[in-house]
Amino acid sequence: MRIVARNVPLLNMAGVAAEVMRHRKDTEGCERMVDRMAECERRIQEGVARLSEKKIPCNPQARMAPRDRLLSFGDTDLSRMTPAETVALLQGWMRRLKPGTLEKCAVSRDSRRVDLFFFFPERSPELLEIMKAAGGVAEDSPPGLSVPVKVPESLVRGITDRFASLPPGYRGLVPPRERERMEALLRDGRGVTEDIEFLQARIANDLLPRFEKEAAGCREKVKALEPGLLDTVTDSVLMNDGRVLEGKVLKEEGGALTLSIGIGTVRVDSSEVREVARGKGVSSEFPARYAAARGKKDSLVALMEWCRGKRFLTRQKEYLAHAVLTMDPANEKARAELNLPKSFAAAVAAPAPPPPPPSPRIAPDDGETVKKVSAIAVEVVKKYKAISDVVYQMRDRTAGLVYSGDVPVPERFSHIAAMIREPLAFKVIDLSREKAVTISDWWNGLDWGNREDFARFFGLWCVSRRSGR
Repeated sequence: MRIVARNVPLLNMAGVAAEVMRHRKDTEGCERMVDRMAECERRIQEGVARLSEKKIPCNPQARMAPRDRLLSFGDTDLSRMTPAETVALLQGWMRRLKPGTLEKCAVSRDSRRVDLFFFFPERSPELLEIMKAAGGVAEDSPPGLSVPVKVPESLVRGITDRFASLPPGYRGLVPPRERERMEALLRDGRGVTEDIEFLQARIANDLLPRFEKEAAGCREKVKALEPGLLDTVTDSVLMNDGRVLEGKVLKEEGGALTLSIGIGTVRVDSSEVREVARGKGVSSEFPARYAAARGKKDSLVALMEWCRGKRFLTRQKEYLAHAVLTMDPANEKARAELNLPKSFAAAVAAPAPPPPPPSPRIAPDDGETVKKVSAIAVEVVKKYKAISDVVYQMRDRTAGLVYSGDVPVPERFSHIAAMIREPLAFKVIDLSREKAVTISDWWNGLDWGNREDFARFFGLWCVSRRSGR
């Protein structure tokens, strides 16, 4: 998906550069740019083929083709301009280009007019190289995808304060590469847009809530298990055959002894018992061992392991594991004892089940809803460029509509629907960085018609969920 999304803007910029060179009578330079367009197109087609092999739908954004001729650019009809004026217009546009630029144009292709939209999400080094060749950017213009900006102080302070309220070990549970990136951003206080989204979505909205929930759960467990912690007195029963049974003698009568062994009771003939040592069971050692280990992490871990396999100390073992984690959240032995995750790497959500198949008939009111949602989709896509804005607007503007039919997922949107899962709660910023990049690249690669189709599907999906379908 990234290969496709990266090469579409490069192809379009090479097409604009070719037009500049054509109007300047630079035949050799124009041919180089046409070749560059062909190379970009080859990469796009290879990327689409790879995605198709993985059964990932991909509909690249409509784009220029080699030998296309610009008819209009923005609101300017180029047919009314001289070659010099056209060159000046296009070069001036290149110099003002900023990441996120969306430009409308029209081209002549095989004697017919084709309307296109160019989207440039970044000023990449490759894009700058093309622009420099066309004289559209200064030779010393620095490359770069985005300009670093100051990270909001409230975000830095919020993350720092929340980590400070947790046991120190939780920073160590942030995956190494993400921890390095997080620490650098918190320390330097500057980053590009993607860095700020990483701090907000991954650290503040994903990892920290999980850490806080776990830490609170450990504290609550320690408190709940503490009563009766030292009530571990058990008896030792030595049998004639040398076996030793540990438990609590409940009664001795009728020539038999009834013993609770933690997982039930057993009854043995008194004639088989050599000796009963009251209060001498192995578990009775726990209070003294705990007193010596209390407050010492390593000693508590050792005591937790000593408790393993002792039926009467299951509660104590669980208590010790939680107590250790309140001191050292990254302790591997305590985490393993409680089956807690060792890694907090970004989770990959399981694909959401597709909505049911379409209903064969649409009620009259449903037809009106479809028309309204379609009109909203056209208006929203025309006004908003980012997918985060489009999904928010479609969800907000369709509130109050009702739809009783089914909403099938178009095959070309199925992988995105699997990421969204719940349209009424979905937010792009809540995604992991990997998913956010995937959905952004996918959206940027869509042409206008596919964007409208997706907005229409998403809006109808929201209405359907609100209507209880």
